[in-house]
Order: sequence, then C-alpha cells, then structure tokens
Amino acid sequence: MKIHPIFKSILKYSLVGSVVYTLLLLGTTLLGYNPLGREYSPLQAVFVPFVSGACIAHFYYKEKGRVRLLELGIFGLGVAFFSSLLYSVVFYFFLGLNPGLVKDYITEANDFLEENKEVYIRFSGEEEYEIAKSNLGKTSNGTILIDDLLKKLLIGFPFTILFLLLFFAMPNYFRKKNDHGKE
Repeated sequence: MKIHPIFKSILKYSLVGSVVYTLLLLGTTLLGYNPLGREYSPLQAVFVPFVSGACIAHFYYKEKGRVRLLELGIFGLGVAFFSSLLYSVVFYFFLGLNPGLVKDYITEANDFLEENKEVYIRFSGEEEYEIAKSNLGKTSNGTILIDDLLKKLLIGFPFTILFLLLFFAMPNYFRKKNDHGKE
C-alpha cells in the first residue's frame, strides 16, 4: 500500500509541531508557572496556527511551489490536528507525572470563581455558579487533556485556514522565490 507523500509530510511536520509544544510546556514549567493556568493554556493554543503556518510555508518552499491550495489546506489542517494529538499523548503522561498541577489548577480556578462571583452570578445565575464550583472538584487529567486538545483545535483550525488564505493572497514575488533566489 503506497502512502501519498503529503501524508508522510503531515506526520513528519506533526512530530516537529508536537516537539515545539512540548518544549513550550517544559519551558513554562521550568520557569515556575503552572502550565494549566489561565495565562498559559490559551497561549499554547495560539501556537497551533503559527506552527502549522510555518510548516505550510516550509512545505511550499520545499515543493518549489508545485502544491495546490487544496493540498496545502489538507497539509496545514493535518499538521494542526496531528501535532495537537501527538502533544496530547505527551501532555497526558506529563500530567500523570505531576499530579500536583491538577490540584493547583483547581485551586486557581476556585479562587478565580470566588473573585468574580458577582459577575458570574449576574450573567449566569446563582445556580450555574454553584454547579461550576461543584464541577471543579470533578476535574481530572482526562478532563484537562480534552479541554486542552479542543482549545488547540478550535483555535488552531480557523487560524490555520486564515494563514493559508493569507499565504496564497501574498504577492507572487514572495512565493515564487522558493528556489533559493533563482527565477
């Protein structure tokens, strides 16, 4: 069974993307921040389109512009999906090795709810506030893992498509010089 070269490239670039996410996770942890915190989690989700965008540009450059928009779209979304999925496996083991992170996350989320109690109740009601507080105690590694993966995909997919469209909307001058300056 022959595998299309674009799918081999998707897997190769996805591995690179997951390594980038893992380095970001380790760097954040080594700097003393909780990687599950409100400041970090959205930041990592924003990296999805940048990683897939860089992979799109490199793949286009490597293929010397012989790639159509649809192929690049499949490639970019494939990289965004598989790099997020591969990273989720690493993230799951990371959470298993650091059980205190989930407890710190629950404490931080509980403090955040307490600080913003009036606002939450005003917009959602007292009953929803109590449900949210009780659900925090049920947070597990799997819940956080699925939340992280969904954030990456829901933020990554639309922005990857946007990057792809911007890449093709660029003047031809920038896209045609992919053979090391030879025209």
